[in-house]
Amino acid sequence: MRLRSLINPLELFTRGAWELAARYSYLNLEDGALEGDRGEAFSLGLNWYPTEYLKLMFNGTHIEREEVADGTESEALIQTRMQVYF
Repeated sequence: MRLRSLINPLELFTRGAWELAARYSYLNLEDGALEGDRGEAFSLGLNWYPTEYLKLMFNGTHIEREEVADGTESEALIQTRMQVYF
């Protein structure tokens, strides 16, 4: 089955298919007697498949780190990627 046959029924945006993605990650580096850092990240992404050979990805991530010595820090990250199938 070709990808185009899966995309054509979605005429809401007239071309291609859209995909919404979300992710939560948690990291704990503490080990019993040792104190370590902790962190968590929330990501939200939007993928667009305009043709059967092209995928465009847009992601935003918010990261919070809790460091033992320095307290809590936060960062924001925006990514774009393009994937070509050949």
